[in-house]
Amino acid sequence: MYLSGLIPKPFTAFDDFRLLEYGIGFTNMVSRTTRGSSDLTKKEIKEGGELLRLKLKRYKPRIAVFNGKGIYEIFSGKKEFCFGRQPEMVEGTKTVSCYCTI
Repeated sequence: MYLSGLIPKPFTAFDDFRLLEYGIGFTNMVSRTTRGSSDLTKKEIKEGGELLRLKLKRYKPRIAVFNGKGIYEIFSGKKEFCFGRQPEMVEGTKTVSCYCTI
């Protein structure tokens, strides 16, 4: 994030809570720990998506980024989309779907 210019100095994973000072926050669709999104059920992701919609409505971020194709497919209900900025807004928030490289 530092190299992209979003924050003025580099942070480590131990400092991620400080990103709130710059208006950047993180959340999970599902809080259960797994090796990857393929270990989550569609039901879990849909339920997590509803909670995420409530968070988007409450906190009103400018942008929400989804990391991974499957998560965004289930959240949006779309099978056909291109990675990157999505044309639809969710609760007034711009959405972006990114390719997960891990």
